[in-house]
Amino acid sequence: MAVDGSMLNLPKTPAMFRAFSGQRMTKKRGGLVLPMARFSQLYDIHSDVTWHAIVQPSSLSESVAAADHLEHAPAKSLILYDRGYPSYFLAARHILLKRDFCMRIPRGFSAETDRLFKTDQPSSVFQLIPNHNAQALCKEHDMAAGPLKLRAVRVMLNTGEVEVLLTSLLDPDLIPDADFGELYALRWSVEGDFRHLKSRLQLENWTGKRVECIEQDVHARVLAKNLSTTLVFAAQAQLDAERAQKIADDLPVRKHRAKVNATAALHLCKFALVAFLLQPTLQTLEPLIAQIVSNTNAQRPGRSYPRKQTSGKSTRYPMAYKQTA
Repeated sequence: MAVDGSMLNLPKTPAMFRAFSGQRMTKKRGGLVLPMARFSQLYDIHSDVTWHAIVQPSSLSESVAAADHLEHAPAKSLILYDRGYPSYFLAARHILLKRDFCMRIPRGFSAETDRLFKTDQPSSVFQLIPNHNAQALCKEHDMAAGPLKLRAVRVMLNTGEVEVLLTSLLDPDLIPDADFGELYALRWSVEGDFRHLKSRLQLENWTGKRVECIEQDVHARVLAKNLSTTLVFAAQAQLDAERAQKIADDLPVRKHRAKVNATAALHLCKFALVAFLLQPTLQTLEPLIAQIVSNTNAQRPGRSYPRKQTSGKSTRYPMAYKQTA
């Protein structure tokens, strides 16, 4: 699974500032203070379903939301994090709740992890000692604050850069050092899910200016996304089964695997969502799945492009990318 967050632009009203606080833009962008909320989600990488979502004030840190997600994660799950999350408290919280983690850490996190940035040493198992702030935070949550035995792994990226990952997976036989690069790359799908929510589902295009409307809109869109994603999963399984049967029968198949068009699927689900919620039966979904199966793209493996650097969030309008209608 993966945990990540994103900032949401809110309507410019006093109620939004009181409930969610704000963020000052740079002088280049007018120096305005805009109301913003932090949206965080616990995301299942294999099914693309959001298990738990939180809308909180932008002044609260990502780690606060991450700690709230943990109790909703399945037992024995492995959760991936970007480098804004690593902390003693969050690592200790995982170990207490028996959830494993893998976090990308920044330089300066600890002397032991900094050593991996500077040398060719592939990994290191070390004791993470809590500082005074971490001890106080653990005491506030009735948690012990002793040394944590953790593993740091050095990963060389295709660009030649070095990243270091912090994990609770201590056994090299379970996941060897060489597998951590591929493991951490799985986290990228949660970034695509935010794009899906903000562009296709227009998450920042609010239906009202009250706090209740913000929370309602976020969770309604997460629900819509989860339902459409589940149907896409079923439609994709049907497509793959048909392709496998053709191969077994020695029949001609297309060169590339057919993949369901998620944007088209979301567009089709809009017309069936209310009917399904009123009558949640398989008979309601079967015609919809058949329509989704007929909208596919060819999946061409091995294609990747460098990430484009954007100029920042718009201060006035929701993200414009690709609408579903």
